[in-house]
Amino acid sequence: MGRGGDSDKKVAAGVCCCIIFIPSVIMFACSFAILDPHQIGLHYNGPALTLDPETVTNGRYFVGLGHYFFKFPAKLNYIEFSNSAEGGERNHRINLWTRDGQEVFAEVGFYYRIMPEKLSKLYYTYGFDYLSVIENIATNAFRDVSTEYNTIQFFEERDLINDRMHQELQLRLASSVYVTVPRFN
Repeated sequence: MGRGGDSDKKVAAGVCCCIIFIPSVIMFACSFAILDPHQIGLHYNGPALTLDPETVTNGRYFVGLGHYFFKFPAKLNYIEFSNSAEGGERNHRINLWTRDGQEVFAEVGFYYRIMPEKLSKLYYTYGFDYLSVIENIATNAFRDVSTEYNTIQFFEERDLINDRMHQELQLRLASSVYVTVPRFN
């Protein structure tokens, strides 16, 4: 053989190894998905267009190429109906009516948490647009409960009405949006 025959083979072999090794490392690295400590998720298989209905908790997972998580908050989230600036863009106090027809304005806030065991039902029903549903259900629950009481009871039995609103909100949200309401004020 002539000059450089062996070295040409070595260079060609090195180039082939790089062509295979570098993309393999990149594909392996792209096959991981991460859920942060305050997240839960659903595993989505992009190539097959399927969603695993089992909820996945925080951590680093080897899911494969084209797979990723639909991420949801696992922590307590706050919704407020008041005139404060911190409540958000859609924030406003709620106008309610009493049993005797008097209009009452209420400022209400509550914490909610998604039920991990029902995450797939939440996603299949509402997708990622569940927050407006929670706000609408909450508003309707507060208005329905307020009509059970007279105007004077809003001043004399505020704690009773507060507890009744919390109970009704918890019942409605757990059955339709799959969230719990551990704190209510």
